[in-house]
Amino acid sequence: MHIARYLPMLVFAIAFMLLLVPAAFSTFNDYVSVQVVDMLGRPVQNATVFVTYQRDSLRGLQTISQLSDALGMASFTIENVEIVEGEVDKTVTIRVLYGYKGARREIEVYQHPSSIIIQTELYLLKVKVTDQRRAPLLSRVSAGNFTGYANANGDVAFLVPPGDTTIIADFSNGQQVKSITVRGDTSEDIIFPVYNPIVKLMDDTGEPVKGYVTLLDRIDEADELGMAKFKDYVGPTAVFTAQSKGFKQTARADLSEGTNIIIFFDMHPPEISNIIVERLGDRYARVRAMVAESGIYGSGMGELSDVYVDYVSGSRHGRETMYMDSNSIYEAELDVGLADSLSYIVYAIDNAGNRNSVAGSAVLVILDTNSTSPGIIGGNLGSVGMPLPIVLGGVVVLAAVAIGAYLYLTREKAQL
Repeated sequence: MHIARYLPMLVFAIAFMLLLVPAAFSTFNDYVSVQVVDMLGRPVQNATVFVTYQRDSLRGLQTISQLSDALGMASFTIENVEIVEGEVDKTVTIRVLYGYKGARREIEVYQHPSSIIIQTELYLLKVKVTDQRRAPLLSRVSAGNFTGYANANGDVAFLVPPGDTTIIADFSNGQQVKSITVRGDTSEDIIFPVYNPIVKLMDDTGEPVKGYVTLLDRIDEADELGMAKFKDYVGPTAVFTAQSKGFKQTARADLSEGTNIIIFFDMHPPEISNIIVERLGDRYARVRAMVAESGIYGSGMGELSDVYVDYVSGSRHGRETMYMDSNSIYEAELDVGLADSLSYIVYAIDNAGNRNSVAGSAVLVILDTNSTSPGIIGGNLGSVGMPLPIVLGGVVVLAAVAIGAYLYLTREKAQL
């Protein structure tokens, strides 16, 4: 009976408490809008904005972040679920990072303006990348720890802090490095010496040849005209390696002096001709020969070349170096003793290592052992001089004529 008396009051109390519970457990939200600008008030895009706040008294601090948009804006919703609102620290910490420079600002949740502007210590750096003719280049550019790519006009821009900054631009095979000191907005030019070299392959006679040409890590096949082409090479110094028909040639060029490069291959051996053998007294013989490159663009006969003769004369044999006596004429003196014949092989090697040889033989006759006048001239097959069979035949004929004349004179004398 007593419970029934207080039942209406109990129901009213429970209902009143139920009305209070939503109010006690309801969350309270706030909205923070942040704009990031540089030293001149221009929006900073892609800055990282951090907002740190206390979500409730038990779970401590919570941090959320966003990247600023093209207007430098980042918006946040701060939600607090503390049952007792008065126990929550309503201070919000806002931190901005862009590259390696940051700005920090603290605000009260219920005391901040609708838009918070945070100024960062950044300046505008404009970089323009071109070649030596001022044509724009699509280059990869970095400034400090920022990286970007030049557009179709060769332009790229960065926001950088004051102080020393290094600009690095990469294009094709080249790299340009420039150090500057930033004190405010600034513009810098990066210029690459860019060339489009054309390489022509030819043999030592001036005829084009097919092959391959290498320039750094690039390779191009020469066409029927012997032409190989390269584009956007950063010079001016270039080293080309060409290969054709088993031959290899390297050429170094200064492209600032011209981009048309000709590489010659010495593909033909030197020519050996006009071999002459002559007796010098009773002991020595001289071998003379004309040695010349077969092509006008050959490597030549110089320090890397070699001309020599191997010979056999009676019981004597050896090898002698032939030295140039006059234009393209090489000669050597051979110790042949009293031998009456000589077999030889003349060798010639040009600067490119091409080798040729000519073999032959000659008769050596001493006309006067007390004289140093030349004896009979000999030669090789196909060269100037009389080969050994012809000389022997001539001697036999002369002997027969002399004997016939002697017999004729003897008979005439007997008849008288």
